[in-house]
Amino acid sequence: MLLAVPAYPTPAAAKKAQVSVPDTGLTEEQKIVHLLNRIGYGPRPGDLERVRQMGVAAYLEQQLNPETILDQEVERRLAGFKTLQMDSFQLLAAYPPPQLLRGIEQRLGPQLGMDPDAAGAMFPELERFRERQERRAQSAEGQSEATKGDDPVTRELGRRERLSPEERMREAMSSPARIVIELSQAKLLRAIYSERQLAEVMTDFWFNHFNVFVGKGADRWLTTSYEQEAIRLHALGKFRDLLGATAQHPAMLFYLDNWLSADPKADYDQRELRRRYFAYLQGQGMQPGALLLEVFRQRGLDTSRVEQYLERQMDRMEAMDNPRRGRFTRRRPDDQRRPQAPQQQRRGLNENYARELLELHTLGVD
Repeated sequence: MLLAVPAYPTPAAAKKAQVSVPDTGLTEEQKIVHLLNRIGYGPRPGDLERVRQMGVAAYLEQQLNPETILDQEVERRLAGFKTLQMDSFQLLAAYPPPQLLRGIEQRLGPQLGMDPDAAGAMFPELERFRERQERRAQSAEGQSEATKGDDPVTRELGRRERLSPEERMREAMSSPARIVIELSQAKLLRAIYSERQLAEVMTDFWFNHFNVFVGKGADRWLTTSYEQEAIRLHALGKFRDLLGATAQHPAMLFYLDNWLSADPKADYDQRELRRRYFAYLQGQGMQPGALLLEVFRQRGLDTSRVEQYLERQMDRMEAMDNPRRGRFTRRRPDDQRRPQAPQQQRRGLNENYARELLELHTLGVD
């Protein structure tokens, strides 16, 4: 589970070295103001006096070791941000993506005997998803000026205008938008109230350098983990650790379309891909369909029929992979199978991803 204020690794050198401040000709107050502007977001009420009492060197050394600084005000303000306490799997289950909702409605619903109204009652997010689909369809078809006033966009705007500010916020906070809202607000609150100013500045710096786009597909559910586990945890550590953490994090892999980074001559077998996928799930202590089950559990819904559906799907895939077991007994010989369509786009290592990996080798920075 993610923590709103994670622990920071302590560089060994930072523990031993004593910070020295060169003589610059500045007055003591000018030194303090300069320091607070350079390693933080500027002086706040009380900061000048506190640093004056501690001394510039002592304050700088403290900032280099953020794990020694109590940050109770930030912890108090972030306590209600529940998405910061959730891992990516929990975020996906609590705020399902449109693709999962569409699958529940179109594929799983009929299997479980749910009509669209029943599915909508179980998952209120489906209604908003249907409205978005309707708006896109009508936007693609185009509408005349005579009917434009009655289109779904206008109806949706009218509906929102009738909502109170509290109702609008409640609707936003029950959708995937909450993940981005709380992550953005937490960033601002930390910058303003955190006593770990240097850590916040460096977290912002490295996130800007190793950036991902929260609006791109799955990164909406992955960026919280990326910011806390890949960036923040290594912001004051070794560059090698930071680079490795960002390069291997799912948010960066998805952002750089890393599934396209493959041998151009690779000939993937679907059975082998399924085997690797199931092996990965087993390594994570998960079962196929775990996300779907968690979506139902979090809403207090019965999961028995979902489990039966997943078992049937697993039996079907096993029968396809093992034709001697089950009804899928007739398969074409390898030399008679339909040839695969040629790749429409050349595959290879993503250029941006390769550049990040090469950066460490070229600079030799630890």
